[in-house]
Amino acid sequence: MMHDETSVSVTLYVGVPHQCSYLDDETTTLHIIDPQFSMNSAFYGGLLAQGFRRSGACR
Repeated sequence: MMHDETSVSVTLYVGVPHQCSYLDDETTTLHIIDPQFSMNSAFYGGLLAQGFRRSGACR
């Protein structure tokens, strides 16, 4: 596994737990990246690799 020596600090907002729309008897919590954070495609790809979805547009 390759490790990048650069780290980036990003503010995450956490939503309230709510009923999962596709798994019965499960709840979920949204973790939202600060909409003011400007991300490039490499950063976005890293988020996807870590399981983030619907993380906004790349700028």
